[in-house]
Amino acid sequence: MTERNAMLESKLGTYLKAAPNICQICYITADIDKAVAAFAATNDTGPFHMLRHNMVPHAQGGFAETHVALAWIGNMQIEIIQPLGGRDEIYRDYLPKDGADMAFHHFCVRAATWEEFADRKAHFQALGCEIGFARESGPYRTFYADTRKMFGHFVEYVWLEDEGMLTMNGKIPAY
Repeated sequence: MTERNAMLESKLGTYLKAAPNICQICYITADIDKAVAAFAATNDTGPFHMLRHNMVPHAQGGFAETHVALAWIGNMQIEIIQPLGGRDEIYRDYLPKDGADMAFHHFCVRAATWEEFADRKAHFQALGCEIGFARESGPYRTFYADTRKMFGHFVEYVWLEDEGMLTMNGKIPAY
């Protein structure tokens, strides 16, 4: 096995170990209302919880302004993000270029403990993955590892201090 193949196998193993704890799939769109309507019609769901003009902290400073739509479908949370401005390149660069309503952006893995969360962040940094977004305070912590060179998309990790954050204390609908 070549050194490169060993490195890729190591990275892929880490990637696949996350699969049992994937809790969210995220899509990017240029029109959140159209994307939510399309997703709801295709998947037979009702409305999503909407966060309009949401300010997302960029890891290198500044904020991205976004609209965000959230819903649970079974055990999977669906997130749809529309970039609006500011440091939104982490989203804007993923806007569909082929006329589609949405494009895949990332999946999110829920860390069981604070220690696991911190370990995963350090692990991705050691692999050379830039941290493109990070929320380091409050009732939940999250980061995006830029795994685009390896997998073509971001990987998000989240740690929740309070179980109520899973549904934003009941605000996110479940179908």
